[in-house]
Amino acid sequence: MPRTRCFSEAAGANALLCVTIPLHDPKKLLQAAAKATTWTKANQALREQFLGDLQKICADAIELHELDTQRAFWRDQLSFQQRRVDQGLDESVTLWQFVEKARQAEFEYQRDKGALAATVVALSRQYGGEAWKQLQNLLDAMLN
Repeated sequence: MPRTRCFSEAAGANALLCVTIPLHDPKKLLQAAAKATTWTKANQALREQFLGDLQKICADAIELHELDTQRAFWRDQLSFQQRRVDQGLDESVTLWQFVEKARQAEFEYQRDKGALAATVVALSRQYGGEAWKQLQNLLDAMLN
């Protein structure tokens, strides 16, 4: 506790002078406060980075779902067109465009599915520490 000494009005020229003498060194307290501030800022930056990465993989999962829907659409279209060719309503040449679109949709879906899985593993290892496998399982459950 600091010791304060104030002079009374009878002290003459020193009447308004008040002196505080600390009984401890405030440097340790200031250093501890600086360390705590640095740690808090680093922790906050890490949290913001994690939330940003989480937001990105959620957007990627939405895109993957859209690709899956598109893939199913082109498979159905190909199946429909195959039935029309089998019934003799259309020429077999018309199948190629549907085959190409179905293959392209499948390729895009598989590519993005693999990229999302790799991103989940990378983020789990980056942020999960020793519990990265648990984080990976949580992210997989969240995205599926």
